Amino acid sequence: TSGGPIDQSDVDTMLSIILGTRYGDANLDTIVNITDFATLAANFNLPGGWAVGNFNGNVNVEIGDFALLAANFNQSGPAFSFSDLFRANVPEPGLLSLAACGFAVLTRRR
Repeated sequence: TSGGPIDQSDVDTMLSIILGTRYGDANLDTIVNITDFATLAANFNLPGGWAVGNFNGNVNVEIGDFALLAANFNQSGPAFSFSDLFRANVPEPGLLSLAACGFAVLTRRR
């Protein structure tokens, strides 16, 4: 966006370009695999953030999160090409706050 609130395209940019991964990669190792599925399964119907399998930002880990993981299963790296980097809009300052929030969620202990 250009100066507006953080939206889905900002989240997609953070995930693909900044973190270099895809929806479904709970441990952020750039591969959506059985380890990520096990994390999601262990936390199904429980509240939590990305690290426990909540990829769509709802309160609980649920079927929508499973669908995102399934769509990217056995995929690695970002879901974009390097030419996309040159066509992408320059991230706005609001994206930095989104990245900081994501980092805080990932580093929070239970």
